[in-house]
Amino acid sequence: SSKDDLVLYMADTVFGEHPFPRHAPPGWRDSLELAARLMWTVCRRHPWAAEALSMTRPRVAPNLLAYTEWVLAVLRRFDMPTNEMMYTHLNLYGHVRGMALTLQSETQARQDTGMTHQEWIETEEPALENLLATGRYPAMEHVVAGDFDYDLDKVFEYGLRLLLDGVDRQLRDYTEQPANNARRDR
Repeated sequence: SSKDDLVLYMADTVFGEHPFPRHAPPGWRDSLELAARLMWTVCRRHPWAAEALSMTRPRVAPNLLAYTEWVLAVLRRFDMPTNEMMYTHLNLYGHVRGMALTLQSETQARQDTGMTHQEWIETEEPALENLLATGRYPAMEHVVAGDFDYDLDKVFEYGLRLLLDGVDRQLRDYTEQPANNARRDR
C-alpha cells in the first residue's frame, strides 16, 4: 500500500533467503556472531535493506523478527533481566544497522560520483594537508602518516569483537555471581 510497505516486504524477503540454521552453535558468542554476520551479509548484498531496519519504529516482519528471536533466545539462557537482554540486542543490532547504513551511503555516493572511496579521499588530500600543517590536529596527523586500511568489513568485525567482549564480561557477571543478579533485577 506504500513505498515503506514495499521496502519492508522486500527486506523481509531477502532476509528470508538467508535463514538461520536449525540448531544454534553451542556457544553464545558463536551464536551472536552468526546472527550479526548473517544480517551483515544480507546488507552487503542488498545495501538498501538497512533502511527497513528501524530501531525506534520496528515493523513486524517474520524473517526480520527471526533475528531478534535468535539473539534474545541466546541471551535468555543466562536469565538476564529483560532490559539487559534488549539493550544487548539493540546494541548488536545497532552496530550492524549502522555499518549497513554506512555501506548504503557509500554505495550511493559511488553511484552519484563514479568514484571509489579511495579516489574521493585523494580529492580531499590537499585540504587535509593544509589543516594538518596548522599543527592543531596531531592525532589525525599520526593516523594519516600511518597505513590505515579503511575497509568496512574490517570495521564491522572490529566493532563486533568489541561489543561481544563487553557481552562476555556481562554474561560472566551472571554466571559467576548469581546473588548479584537478584539484586540487579530489583
